[in-house]
Amino acid sequence: PSLPPEKISCTATSSESLQITWDDPGLEGRHGIIQGYKVMHQVSDSVSDSNGLTLPNSQESEEFPVETKLTTSKTTGLHGLRPWTNYSVSVLAFTAMGDGKLSQPILCQTEEDGVYLSLLLYVVFFTLSSSSYFPLYDIFFPPYFFLLRILLLTK
Repeated sequence: PSLPPEKISCTATSSESLQITWDDPGLEGRHGIIQGYKVMHQVSDSVSDSNGLTLPNSQESEEFPVETKLTTSKTTGLHGLRPWTNYSVSVLAFTAMGDGKLSQPILCQTEEDGVYLSLLLYVVFFTLSSSSYFPLYDIFFPPYFFLLRILLLTK
């Protein structure tokens, strides 16, 4: 195809997953029967352009390689991602003749993970409780409460 897929969008479905959807390339740019799609994603630093729009700023590296997922559907889930992290996502369609044009990347962000928040709260309360002036740990944050929060917030 000489045109990329259109209307690419993403939705964070959890702290480790994104749902990506798109439409076929325009009919005039398909040049054959679409046999599938390649969804490419990688960790991204976001940057702002002159209009204040947030754009992905991705460069493949050993630490953040580009990962590719093949699918025949116009929607797919990306799983096993990092919590509260920006990802650059692009899609291309392919036919029997080969890969088409890669879409402009969009920026997606996974959700925040409740376990990290619990750990932060635990450290703050534990640090404050070590002061003889303010024993918050004993009053508001017993150890079993911390474990209960981890069990409730992890899926």
